[in-house]
Amino acid sequence: MDDETPQPSIDLQALFDFAKERTQPEEYTFQDPEGVAPDVVAIVGFNSGGGVEVLPVDFKREAYRKAPLRRKGTIETHTLGSFVNVVNRDKRPDSVIFADVPAMKLTAILDFHGAADSAPRFGEDRVVYGFQISKQLKAWMSAASSLMDQKTFSRLIDDRIGDVGEGPYEEKSIAHEFARRRGIAFASIADLLVFTRTIAAKSSTASTEQIDETTGDVSIQFSKRGDVQTPDGKPVLVPFAFVLTIPVLSGLGATEFNIPVRLRYDIGEKGITWRIELHALDKFTQAAVDESVKTIAKPAPDGCGLPVFMGSPP
Repeated sequence: MDDETPQPSIDLQALFDFAKERTQPEEYTFQDPEGVAPDVVAIVGFNSGGGVEVLPVDFKREAYRKAPLRRKGTIETHTLGSFVNVVNRDKRPDSVIFADVPAMKLTAILDFHGAADSAPRFGEDRVVYGFQISKQLKAWMSAASSLMDQKTFSRLIDDRIGDVGEGPYEEKSIAHEFARRRGIAFASIADLLVFTRTIAAKSSTASTEQIDETTGDVSIQFSKRGDVQTPDGKPVLVPFAFVLTIPVLSGLGATEFNIPVRLRYDIGEKGITWRIELHALDKFTQAAVDESVKTIAKPAPDGCGLPVFMGSPP
């Protein structure tokens, strides 16, 4: 740069004074025109990006208070019993509970709005419980989502035989109607064990399906040389269905339901594949959640004794 080029004259002090004047925070008092809310003192200044920023003084003082002005936050409980205990500890006259069945969740809003003529509230003090599917049902749902070879299927039944029910089942129940409409009898525990342990010892190839034209019973004939036979030398009879007697939801004292399980198989070039279908699982889930909702609606200490609304919370 040419030393003879004239340089602009800069008054640094004037520049600093201008910046200070433009960025100096100022305090303002905002009043509610209706006179309902208290006056709000706020600081107006510029943030690092050059934009205007308005901060209520209470926001700055919040950390120095001995206690907050109001309660807010969400407590997530892990059992239904904990949900009931926390709600009973902190509930107020206008507290309510929302039961969102599709989301499998309970939400207690402790500072909910009052009746139509009452003052509204913030609705930010909440207790939540998410329903959990039982470990037993999770295992069977996992099995129902895939095809199984003979060994895998046999191992499933053998490992989880404790989940199988024996009946009899209450008249007009889902299990009773399932069997009545199809004209079948559910396989017993003994029937399932004999069946699965027999097929586990057999090859999955060289097998054929046989149907008794008189009774409609379906059986599988294993014809590969070296396959063991049933004790009476007959084809292996395939159970049509069996029943699980297990809780749908997790938790101590959860009600057990009788869930019919349809057994299906396919014979292909590579052998037999097995699959199970859990009948009317949505109805059993709904029934389990409805039962829990009835429990929390009971008076304390067994329940919360609050209004329960079926739906999503606001």
